[in-house]
Amino acid sequence: MMQTVEAVVDEKGRIHLLEAVELKTVRRAFVTLLPASAETDSSAAGSLQNLGEVLDDDLESASREIAVTFRNALEKSAQELAD
Repeated sequence: MMQTVEAVVDEKGRIHLLEAVELKTVRRAFVTLLPASAETDSSAAGSLQNLGEVLDDDLESASREIAVTFRNALEKSAQELAD
């Protein structure tokens, strides 16, 4: 199922989701850059100020998910080599 989530792209190209997203698997995403405006720029800056804690939680969760996926892939490869 497709889902749209509001995000802000900072000057360095980093993408900051403005709401938490929980996924059970890795997903592909498309990013559409919208025209900038004074209103968008000021609201985006305010939104970014409160994202630090959310991003830390999201990064920890994503890191755990990546580690589990990687471990499962290694175990599967080892099993295939053993067979």
